[in-house]
Amino acid sequence: MALQLRYPGEADFSSRAALNDLPPSPTSTNGLTKRPVTAVFRWSPHVRASLQRQNESKLTPNELVIATGRRAASIMQQIVACTPEARVLGTLVLSTTFIVDTSLSSLDPSAVCSIVSLSSDKVVVVAPLDVADEHVWIWIESLFDHIAPRNVISMSTLMSLTYDSELHEACVLRMLRTTSSVEAPVHDVPILASPRFVTGIPAALLTYCELRQQDCSVFVTLHHSSSTVSQIAAAFHGITPLVQVESTKQGGPHVSGAPSSANSFEALYS
Repeated sequence: MALQLRYPGEADFSSRAALNDLPPSPTSTNGLTKRPVTAVFRWSPHVRASLQRQNESKLTPNELVIATGRRAASIMQQIVACTPEARVLGTLVLSTTFIVDTSLSSLDPSAVCSIVSLSSDKVVVVAPLDVADEHVWIWIESLFDHIAPRNVISMSTLMSLTYDSELHEACVLRMLRTTSSVEAPVHDVPILASPRFVTGIPAALLTYCELRQQDCSVFVTLHHSSSTVSQIAAAFHGITPLVQVESTKQGGPHVSGAPSSANSFEALYS
């Protein structure tokens, strides 16, 4: 007998239902059962009620900042921690995400992509989890099915390679933009030159926004395997005014500290 679920979306998680009670799944060429991957997006009760009152299906902030990968997400988490107005709006996970023994109230919930508002017109996505290349578009489409921003900003990191001879001493910041971007370019941030390129969620964001003639800026820090979070955060320093709100612009992203809104995740699942 299947476990009782509090929300219909929880049925997508195979770890929460008895496998014998699940409907038949498609079979791959090698004979193994292959279930379709789905995205589960959940608003907090407050946001869900607010959207219903306004008869809206999407949140429409001015800016959406998406920090992907463990290092960039850690930096964004510290910005969230230093923002008194920060509120958790929702979460986004894939049905393939391993959530067993995951604490949603931990300081860095690695299995959960959190949607957090820093102000009335700025929303950030803290996404430390790895999304497989074949599932990136499922993740992207679910995100934009619920959020329709005017500008999109991406933060991520890339490992320095052998031919990056100028990177032996420090981390550096590079950027890519859609051709429809009308905002003034960020000063002193060079373009990410070939043969370097971005993949995964940052690349999908550029493609998604380019096809829809939407503003999107991708900022990526090239770093070494031995680079610390503090060094990577220093490389992002030039764009912190873009991702912070007025109450935190003076202090910058602190690498230590606990997010004041961490326990807010529990409200979404209780």
